[in-house]
Amino acid sequence: MNRWFSCCCGELGYVQCSELNDSSVIQGFSNQKAGNMALHTGESLERVMANHRRFLRCLGLEDYPLIAGYQVHGTRVALVDGSYPGKSVMDVADLIPETDGLITREPGLALAVFMADCMPIFFYDPRTPAIGIAHAGWRGTLHEISRITLEAMVEAFGTNPADCRIGLGPAICGKCFQVGDELADIFNEKYPDAVRREDNGTFVDLAAVNTMILQQAGVPQSAIVQSNICTICHSEPFFSYRATKTTGRMMGVIALRGGCHVVST
Repeated sequence: MNRWFSCCCGELGYVQCSELNDSSVIQGFSNQKAGNMALHTGESLERVMANHRRFLRCLGLEDYPLIAGYQVHGTRVALVDGSYPGKSVMDVADLIPETDGLITREPGLALAVFMADCMPIFFYDPRTPAIGIAHAGWRGTLHEISRITLEAMVEAFGTNPADCRIGLGPAICGKCFQVGDELADIFNEKYPDAVRREDNGTFVDLAAVNTMILQQAGVPQSAIVQSNICTICHSEPFFSYRATKTTGRMMGVIALRGGCHVVST
């Protein structure tokens, strides 16, 4: 059974993971048909905000404040709750500074990341319940943003990694992510099974690396659900920065169902 599935809402398209959508949690990842979701690509703010509203409406999250970080390929994780000085994203200034991971156990808040080849990682602890999301490019992956996000949930909420469900969303795949010798050697030292050397170059599988990291952190392999959707192999429905150099961004979003409130500012 395919545990990631495609959805349509009119002409708008997105994908979801079956393990991350139930009576307590909602998750989704947009594609090109949903429009550019990024605030920094030169598209008008009004158009981007309209894209946000349409996508969130399709997920049933139109009344949820949208919380996101200013992504810098780092490992900072922000705890978002009623006391956190963040607010619903309406402009670049509303993004939490230098943040690539978000966690919360507050219902009614939508946590988001934006990408075009990097990997969105969705975290769901159904026992607490609590959720998280992370932006994992090769730098974040190498510095273990997935583990750091999970450990932040353990510290903040008492999450047991063995209880978690993890979704690894659409991103550049191991057949397309070609790297130079120096970076290949760095990955090969820690994750040799994720590095593939071919006559035409060396390739790294970021989904495999993040899966290894999460397993080492205590998440069962069966609970880590890879989408197996490559943003380069499928650059028609998805944005790909590596394929086009200038492009829009998709949005990955996850939220606990419940009453909505605006995070204090």
